[in-house]
Amino acid sequence: MNRVSFNCKQGVSGRLQIALMLLMSIFLFQTVSTHSAEAKKRQKGAKRLDKQLKKAQYGLFGIRLHLNSANLDASREKDPFVQNPERNLGFGFGVTFDKGLNNLMSVRVDALYQNKNFSAKGKSDYNLAVNESLTTSTYMDFIEIPIMLTARFMHGQLIRPFFAGGFYGAMRLPSTTAEQDGQGSVDEAGRPFGFFDYGFVVAGGSYFVLQKGAGFLSAEIRYSQGMANIADTGIEANQSEQNNGAAAEPLKRQEYNINNLSVMMAYYF
Repeated sequence: MNRVSFNCKQGVSGRLQIALMLLMSIFLFQTVSTHSAEAKKRQKGAKRLDKQLKKAQYGLFGIRLHLNSANLDASREKDPFVQNPERNLGFGFGVTFDKGLNNLMSVRVDALYQNKNFSAKGKSDYNLAVNESLTTSTYMDFIEIPIMLTARFMHGQLIRPFFAGGFYGAMRLPSTTAEQDGQGSVDEAGRPFGFFDYGFVVAGGSYFVLQKGAGFLSAEIRYSQGMANIADTGIEANQSEQNNGAAAEPLKRQEYNINNLSVMMAYYF
């Protein structure tokens, strides 16, 4: 009787083990199948970015918004017109075109409005004989065209990190300088700047693949360094300023380069 009971218990235990193993096998199979299906669906969705970059006639088109932190590089240690320049915040916006060459590389062209601001202490006019100086904030606006070569990584993923580098050209719009003591502002800066700028630009960030039909996002940090001298070295002081000690060409020896650090967001249609 005990042997029969023992055999019955063994039979039931064996069946339970077999049933448990079968259930675990089914669960694992379903899990793997589900993950595989999701992975394929995810990968297929992620490939939309490369497909549109390459197949669309002009690549991806998007709008770009960003926050700037700009400053001026003065060539002379004790510049009489710009002393101890400091970064000021600005903003920018524009459109972007991103044309894929393959699954790795693409060419990006932006058309941007750039607000690049800085504060500095210096002479309020061209009279170098006057010891008085004034602290001002200068608001410089540019129309800027950067052209960059972009390398994308993590092919087939929804998050696509990238690095980019290239050059930009810019044209300055009329500037405004405001006195920091609140006495007002003038339409043109007291220390005039040239109208054209160019330099190099580098960036790093990521694309984000959204749901089908929702487009794509990108976020990046971008740094640009001007290589052009934006000091208006051809300006001449008037006769009254010269009589008071100003040089005939007060900015002849000046050399100013502007740099900018941007945090950018873009939405691609």
